[in-house]
Amino acid sequence: MSAATIEAAGLASATPPELARIANREHALVIRAARSMAEHAIRAGQALQGVKDQLAHGEWGPWLRANFEGSERTAQDYMRLARYPQRAADMEEPSIRQALKAIRAPEDRPLGSLRDEFGEPPFSVLDRRTDQWKKRRETWLSRGIRSELGRSANLLDFSATVGGNRTSVFDPVVCELAYRWFCPPGGLILDPFAGGSVRGIVAGALGRRYLGIDLRRAQIETNREQAEAILSREDQLPERWVMPRWIVGDAMELTAHLVGEPPPDLIFTSPPYGDLERYSDDPRDLSTMPYPQFREALGAVIATAIDALGTDRFAAVVVADIRDRDRAGFFRGLVGDTEAAFKAAGARPYNRAVIIDPLGSAPVRAKRQFGATRKLVSAHQELFVGCKGDPHRAAAATWEAGAA
Repeated sequence: MSAATIEAAGLASATPPELARIANREHALVIRAARSMAEHAIRAGQALQGVKDQLAHGEWGPWLRANFEGSERTAQDYMRLARYPQRAADMEEPSIRQALKAIRAPEDRPLGSLRDEFGEPPFSVLDRRTDQWKKRRETWLSRGIRSELGRSANLLDFSATVGGNRTSVFDPVVCELAYRWFCPPGGLILDPFAGGSVRGIVAGALGRRYLGIDLRRAQIETNREQAEAILSREDQLPERWVMPRWIVGDAMELTAHLVGEPPPDLIFTSPPYGDLERYSDDPRDLSTMPYPQFREALGAVIATAIDALGTDRFAAVVVADIRDRDRAGFFRGLVGDTEAAFKAAGARPYNRAVIIDPLGSAPVRAKRQFGATRKLVSAHQELFVGCKGDPHRAAAATWEAGAA
């Protein structure tokens, strides 16, 4: 500081002890102001997070740009501070920059921005056990999605002593990611093994057209009732909602069901896991078939679906391996057989991801299963993505402005 500046500040005649007192007083004011700034940033973040929690998927980015006077980066920083307010409160000399640095380890810093942009970090491991995933799932289910309706309450044939789900329920967040990542906005999704309502309702909420095929009329009627009930609550839905369609029919007759339909933009499905769950007594139901017949039928459905798929488009399937029901219990190879069927049909392997499932009743089953046989209890599924045509063109078609 120059002599002229010191003179202007009225400090020229002050003694060193007096100047020390002034410096310390001003420093205390700086700390107080910094702490106040951090507190205001946290409150702003809490308010912004409150808005985001109330908005439907895809509405946050446009709302923020229209209503918040700061930048998107500033909003993200405030919201991160709001998640860890005590970290800032515990700092001796807090500032917004120091507080942000404190709440995130260096290796974790990219994850928030990836989640903001893509919904979840696009890694080959998708972890359904994280708090962020659970919160996203609950947001979907709060709309009234009950995909377990229309089926038996214990398709997995678990003992009554085993807790958790005893009929498998497809995760809406897996649907959301598959549609956002691999289907063009407004595109048509074909699901040859529709099952419950979730894949259709999530597609409609994201502005994608959905066509699902299922043998069981009761299941289709239940799906339609759910979709119509959710659609009636228009205040909960974005303007781009599209009513999903379900057809009662046999996936083996897929060609007949697609007459007059445009080429699908994404195949997304989850076939029966062999006879792990038996959905009906209809001999056309793949879940009633011995595995060699099941594998042949599955390959035929996949071949027809890929043939109908548009060029330069993705096809995705969620699947898990299953064991023989005999005493030995060797794996049947369902994952490999499914991938081979996609490849043979012209959808070359492009992505593979492991979906880590919540443990649920696995600890109870593991004690008996592993103790007696040394068979590991399955706690994951697999997402396989193939591409028909040029993957770069397929990727370019999926881009969605303001998806986060």
